[in-house]
Amino acid sequence: MAKNKAFAVELEGLDKLKDRVKLENLSSAPLRTFYRNYGQIVSKEAKDIVPEDTGALKRSIRVKQIQSLGRLPNGITIRAFSPKAPYVHGDPKKLPGLKTAEAGQYRTKPHFPPLKALSKWGPIKAKPEILWPVALSIAKKGTPLVPFLFIAERNTKIERKALLSIASKSIEKEYAKSKRLGKGK
Repeated sequence: MAKNKAFAVELEGLDKLKDRVKLENLSSAPLRTFYRNYGQIVSKEAKDIVPEDTGALKRSIRVKQIQSLGRLPNGITIRAFSPKAPYVHGDPKKLPGLKTAEAGQYRTKPHFPPLKALSKWGPIKAKPEILWPVALSIAKKGTPLVPFLFIAERNTKIERKALLSIASKSIEKEYAKSKRLGKGK
């Protein structure tokens, strides 16, 4: 009778190859830097563009990291968390052309604004007698939309392309470095 003999194959260098080509080892730091800088640039521009009355809308613009996939960063979101944001920025789902719109190109639906909130608005605070005419104007025409997040993204196109170029060069540099280390081992 034949006896079972163990047969084993050992591949050398496979662990080195795995370490060299793991995407998270090469790209996690450059991608995190890219997303962080991208968020800072766009949010700063949005804060410069957003109409400022009390400053609450400006302060509500924040960058939030989307949960990572393992070690790889998954992205970021830039949002304005103020309740006023939809009335100033507009809803891209309802107005598909909002991403390419200029400030004031679109308006909100005509609506009668809450007088208490409207009375706190800067120009009306200075001249309370214009409260009713302004409220009636909003009830007839709505308010102009300023899609500040989309405008900020459009205005920072060159800076964002430069950031992407830096990130890709950094990943390429890490890959080249890992190839050199792999050959030396």
